[in-house]
Amino acid sequence: HLKNNPHGGSTNADSLSLAMALIASLREGMESPLVWQQQQQQQQQPQQQDEITTSYVNALAFLESILHCSVGLGLEIEPSPPIGGGNVALSVMGACNFFSHQFRDHVVKNVREAEFAGHTAAGGRDASRMAALTPMARDVTSYAAIIAGSDLVDGAGGMWPMLFYCLRCGDANAAKSVIAQFGNIGGNIDNINLIDPAVSDLIFQLADMQKHRDTIFGDANNNSPSRPEPQQHSMLSPSQAMMQSRRVISDLYERVKTRMTSSSSELEPTVVYQAACLAKLSGAESISEASCLASSGLVRTVEDYLYASLWYALHLSNSASSAGGESDGNKMEAAISRLGMLVNEWGPSYFEEDDGNEGFSDATDAVASRSGESGGARNEIPRSGGWAYAFPLLASQQYATALAYLAEAGGGLGLLQATHVALIMDTMGLPIDDFSLDGRDKSRSTQTLFPMLVTSYSASLQ
Repeated sequence: HLKNNPHGGSTNADSLSLAMALIASLREGMESPLVWQQQQQQQQQPQQQDEITTSYVNALAFLESILHCSVGLGLEIEPSPPIGGGNVALSVMGACNFFSHQFRDHVVKNVREAEFAGHTAAGGRDASRMAALTPMARDVTSYAAIIAGSDLVDGAGGMWPMLFYCLRCGDANAAKSVIAQFGNIGGNIDNINLIDPAVSDLIFQLADMQKHRDTIFGDANNNSPSRPEPQQHSMLSPSQAMMQSRRVISDLYERVKTRMTSSSSELEPTVVYQAACLAKLSGAESISEASCLASSGLVRTVEDYLYASLWYALHLSNSASSAGGESDGNKMEAAISRLGMLVNEWGPSYFEEDDGNEGFSDATDAVASRSGESGGARNEIPRSGGWAYAFPLLASQQYATALAYLAEAGGGLGLLQATHVALIMDTMGLPIDDFSLDGRDKSRSTQTLFPMLVTSYSASLQ
């Protein structure tokens, strides 16, 4: 790829096109003898090889998602962004888009497997209404019945789990379809069977903003041969009507939250789903940290936690700030900085499923080792090949630490994959550094880490 494009892109559009082509080239090269040789040298079991390969492919899709959002939103990636530059917001949008697409695939896979096992999609729901749903809404409805239980979904307030999983997929069109077929609009928040008009209004506005796209996050991957026109409104620049609806829903959430925390009896599951939907739509609180949802089990995986945290941060980018208070952009950046700090503090042992990571207490040790500042040696490669920790670091914009850890923890294959990811980021113009509230950490920036990875990998071939 580099041989065919020796001079890189002269404009941002050229760089994005080159990055897309590079991602396609790397996907095609998955079966190359070099990759096979690295896998054999590390003596990986077939299942482990599949897991590492899937994680690598996900990393390519993650960067591709940022590119698609850049095109769809008309936002350029800034190679040297100032503090408060647009890369943070763009990366949050791209990450949300990736995690929503990943969950969509998960939903479809589980529903198809259930159907293959003989479980009908309609359950106790009206077959004609199920047929009137959009295909994704139909799958989400069936998935909600699988996870929450058919009795819950078919009973009072059953539309709330459906809406929750539509939002988890980032699909307002699916949510709108569910409301059209199963929702009852009414202004009594205490009646679990009713959806407040502010909720339906906001979802309908989000659906209008989403248009033909798969998600609400400005994804340009719509198989259109022409460059899409930038959206007038997006999750980064909502309309005044959307902001007003959010404020009303925030008040509704506080009322439901108060009722939940003051109740001495066990909460109905539908109330939990209702509160989670209100929290997400209003952006009032991250469902991963809401005290009233702590025991709900709605945040099941690392991906769920990251998506919930990023969704909340995205809503902070345009929240109403008080006079003289923190600016909107800084609120979002503070949330991302905090997320990156938490992931760093938890360290590899929190995310890796095996004991092959005692060599480093956190990613900083891995970076130091790769930079020659530490004499630490790594004897075992974790089951994930380093991706279980590297991916949360990527999602929280700790790019330098993620790639340095992957290169060190993943052995020869990890170094190869880290070099690939760094090459794509460099081609995109996305700085390879760690975001923090005090500014991006330049000590391991693109100017130092990328050449180091290329040099280290080149040396491994000799």
